[in-house]
Amino acid sequence: MKFVPSPGDGRPATFVPDAAPSPQPPQPRDRSYIRRGARQPHDTPAGCRDQARESAVQAEASANPNVRAKFAQSAATWTARADMLQRLDDSHGARLALAAARV
Repeated sequence: MKFVPSPGDGRPATFVPDAAPSPQPPQPRDRSYIRRGARQPHDTPAGCRDQARESAVQAEASANPNVRAKFAQSAATWTARADMLQRLDDSHGARLALAAARV
């Protein structure tokens, strides 16, 4: 902020804001790892199944019933995610094969 004194003609002194930087347009997210096929483990059916197995092992090892229930729910959730990702991968593969057959 810059102080501007009174010009002497009855107008009050004011503050003038400094020039604000112009907002930059948002940059697109880098999703190149998806195009390259280098997905994170939790984004693959195999990675989700690994997480489900780990949660199931922790559920069996737990003596606390509440903790056991949480890990069992976690295992079920990871399994459902793995099934969903597998269906998506299968349908994507089918679409790619169909597109390649049309060419």
